[in-house]
Amino acid sequence: MSEPPIGVIAGLGQYPVLLCQKLRRCGVPVAVAGIAGHASSSDFPQCSFGEFKLGQVGAASAFLTDVGASNAIMAGAVSWHWGRRFLKPDWALLLALPLMLINGDDWKLRYIANLFEKRGVSIVSAAPWIHTWFAQSDDVFGPVPNDATARLIERGLRECRSFVQDDRGQAITVFGERGVKYESRRGTNDLLARTPGVGAVLIKMKKAAQDMRFDIPTVGPDTVWMAHRKRIGAIAVEAGAVLIIEKNEVAKLCRELNVSFVAV
Repeated sequence: MSEPPIGVIAGLGQYPVLLCQKLRRCGVPVAVAGIAGHASSSDFPQCSFGEFKLGQVGAASAFLTDVGASNAIMAGAVSWHWGRRFLKPDWALLLALPLMLINGDDWKLRYIANLFEKRGVSIVSAAPWIHTWFAQSDDVFGPVPNDATARLIERGLRECRSFVQDDRGQAITVFGERGVKYESRRGTNDLLARTPGVGAVLIKMKKAAQDMRFDIPTVGPDTVWMAHRKRIGAIAVEAGAVLIIEKNEVAKLCRELNVSFVAV
């Protein structure tokens, strides 16, 4: 009897694409429920693929159960700011809209995961297949941080540990003597775009109550490129908690673009 497929509920970015490739290399069939405007069927060759608007939990659950996927992984960022053409929430989501507006992303994702599970699809962690993708304490890429940057990293770690106590975000930037900016629901690239100039440091951690089944903090080549364009001097991430997508490419870019990267 062939192995049942794993579902992947695919959002933005390279993470869901690389995850599906990894699962297939492990011999696991994959069925992708792609979020409209976030994921494209062309990125998932040799996978069963269905496209669903953001909030169509019932239709996505039916697709996954029809192809035999009783377990699914949520992968990739979700933009809550798309126009109406990408939104079609089920009644259960519409009824919860007031709570959606006042609670953070983890609350939203747990609520959505519960709706999937009520419809026969259990939301599971990708960690058994991608544990080697997590940052390790000896991951140091690019130039060694100078004394000023090392001090910014230490201050940033303290600030970020406080910030991630609440369900608000996973990243901050620090700069100057007291400057700090916090990640909003628009994500890390928006945070970097709002960060002023030369020598700032990006810090990324998991939330204190992080559910590692979804919304895993992630960095990748795009993060390094954005940091370089903003002339940010260093990226520091929490070892064992942050995924490094395409680690070899991240290390190469850090060397070439003169961006320090450390896992702590």
